[in-house]
Amino acid sequence: MDVICPLCASLKNRPYADGRYLNCENCHGLFLPTQYLPKSEEEKKRYDLHTSTSEDAGYHEYIKPLIHAIFRCQNMGEKCLDFGSGPNSVLSSTLEKAGFSVYQYDPFYQNDLTVLQQQYDFIVACEVVEHFHFPSPEFQRLSHTLLKPNGRLYIMTQTFSGCEEEFEHWHYRRDITHVFIYRYETMQWILQHFSFKELSAEGRVFVFNK
Repeated sequence: MDVICPLCASLKNRPYADGRYLNCENCHGLFLPTQYLPKSEEEKKRYDLHTSTSEDAGYHEYIKPLIHAIFRCQNMGEKCLDFGSGPNSVLSSTLEKAGFSVYQYDPFYQNDLTVLQQQYDFIVACEVVEHFHFPSPEFQRLSHTLLKPNGRLYIMTQTFSGCEEEFEHWHYRRDITHVFIYRYETMQWILQHFSFKELSAEGRVFVFNK
């Protein structure tokens, strides 16, 4: 049976590496078909292991490139959505201390749907988009519903640029909740199909300008 890419809806997919992931020849994403997607309770169990706090110097260092990108482009006091914030968002607390107005949404920990009925000057998805089971409606919501005109979407994720053999042994895809892996070409596809005007990329940080 043909499998549809959950980002671009293409049927041009082929088994990749060990055969669990599929490689989309249209958007170049690597994704798990539905039979391999983790159940909600499995996801929650995995996310509960994320114990970073505001005192965690290592995590502060990890998100520093994302923080610097935000500080370069955004004005203090602007309204921000931390999308997929998790149980204890170091990112949110850092941005709040810097003077931004920060709202949090997370389907497991901060499931306040009123937050999704507002619009934001910028949205941050830190280590989030690789968890999207259905990325197309998620990017549609981020770009069209939640982001103000001329707003920015900041994404931090690890993209893949190697060969199949490298992917099979790549640590990032071994997390069972990392169900959609992006290449740089995938980010370009998102730029072109979700009404963004510009994309800048530096390492793990991708900034989409609406």
